[in-house]
Amino acid sequence: MADTAINLTTHVNNIVNLIKFENLHDIILIGHSYGGMVISGVAGQVPERIKHLIYLDAFVPQNGESIQTIIDSTRWKEAIAPMIKDGFISYPFGKPNPNPPTDVPQPLKTFTETIKITNFLVTKIPSTYVLMTKDGNAPFEKIGANRASEQGWKIFTFEGGHYPMRDQPIELIKKLEEVLK
Repeated sequence: MADTAINLTTHVNNIVNLIKFENLHDIILIGHSYGGMVISGVAGQVPERIKHLIYLDAFVPQNGESIQTIIDSTRWKEAIAPMIKDGFISYPFGKPNPNPPTDVPQPLKTFTETIKITNFLVTKIPSTYVLMTKDGNAPFEKIGANRASEQGWKIFTFEGGHYPMRDQPIELIKKLEEVLK
């Protein structure tokens, strides 16, 4: 059920609790878009259980940042703020998918809560960035790939839109296999 109280911590804790409950180790976590925030938070809590992090056209946060602080204020005001209503953000990237799984509004707090990454072991986890490019454009280059490059991660490019899991799932699997070689 959608609730405006849901925030980044809620999503991070859900994954951390699953990892602990299922006693999972050597995990490969893939975070797409906002999911980069989530896997970063998870890595900060259970780095010893994670084998590899893959950021798929995703945000790459630093401690104390939120999506709102990563996105420049002009873009926030122009692209995100108009989508905010009653504590939720309507689907901000293109047309909502009419077929299940459908795109639903996301609680605003998932974009505004700052992340806490204080465990230095996070820097020891192998991490990779996959940047989606389409017609020469790469919207997540500045907020994702460039940040990943600054940290010395491997960067892969993949031609296609922001949602390769929908638009080209077979090609995405091949790309992920390439990343993990």
